[in-house]
Amino acid sequence: MSKTLFLLISLSLIYIFNIMIFSQTTLFPVIVNNKYGFIDSSGNIIIQPKYDQASSFLDGKSRVSMLTKQPDGSYVLENWGYLSTNGEYHEISDLSDGGLFYEGLAKITKPAFGIFSDSEWGFIDTSFKFAIQPKYYNVGNFSDSLAWVEHKESFLFIVVVDKYGYINKKGQLVIPEKFDHAGNFSEGYANVTIDGKHGFINKEGKMIIQPRFNSARHFSCGLAPVSLNGKWGFVNVEDSLIIPCIYDDARSFSDSLALVKSVNKWGFLNLSGKTVIQFQYEDVSNFFKGIAAVKINGKWGYINKSGKVVIQPRYDGAAAFFHNLTMVRVGNKWGYINREGKFIWNPTK
Repeated sequence: MSKTLFLLISLSLIYIFNIMIFSQTTLFPVIVNNKYGFIDSSGNIIIQPKYDQASSFLDGKSRVSMLTKQPDGSYVLENWGYLSTNGEYHEISDLSDGGLFYEGLAKITKPAFGIFSDSEWGFIDTSFKFAIQPKYYNVGNFSDSLAWVEHKESFLFIVVVDKYGYINKKGQLVIPEKFDHAGNFSEGYANVTIDGKHGFINKEGKMIIQPRFNSARHFSCGLAPVSLNGKWGFVNVEDSLIIPCIYDDARSFSDSLALVKSVNKWGFLNLSGKTVIQFQYEDVSNFFKGIAAVKINGKWGYINKSGKVVIQPRYDGAAAFFHNLTMVRVGNKWGYINREGKFIWNPTK
């Protein structure tokens, strides 16, 4: 995986969620001379750049790894583990892969052995001990104290069982494996698929929105984006389409506004479905604490909730604000700016 691609994945982990609470310190990944380190919100290096790959911090832990360059120019994994905000590194030596910590647990997998075997996923806690033994074909991250699990069985190369259910933090299957696909819980509801149609269940496994949609995204502010016949709108927990399916695309609400697309331009709706920022942007990010990234004439800048430009569009790439900082790209280099548009970390790669 290239450093640029890994950085973009790291960014998505930072900014997909509106609020992430770290242990005590908020740290941001940077690259110096092709190595990852971490800075604080003032731009001070807190953890020296020495890792080949690094994710954002979540639940006080970052997933980091070291690579070894081969004679043919490719890279192989040398070691990987978890880094605490105080710089303490814990190597994971006997497991092949793992994710970030969510609600105190991180999904983890042990390698497969044999041509007909699959890797098995479970969870470790913040002491790096197994909280749930690896036995699932695939798992999701914990949210609302539940995580989806995939139970898949094959005979030779023919899949005979492939269903999804949900476990609690004790590893108990609390919602049976009966769905064709399943998503994370948000605001107490999860998007599930039955016979190719999307609906929502509550934490008891009861279907509260019948599976009738072609696509769906997570609940936020009491509404979830759903699509019918190629158009998007919003449904509430009473299974009523509060905002009709008339848009080309739609994302979950953030900061009480949702970004929606119509005729190849993006704008924003409020919770009543009223267009509060007109469809005029080539691309956008969600609002966070009153500021959103927008793309105008090929460049990225930032607007407030009135639609006023507060940071001029002059960047080649941009992410949503997080803890009063955001990452922006100039050419092929990334840096951090504050809410006044001033660099606290000049772009590096």
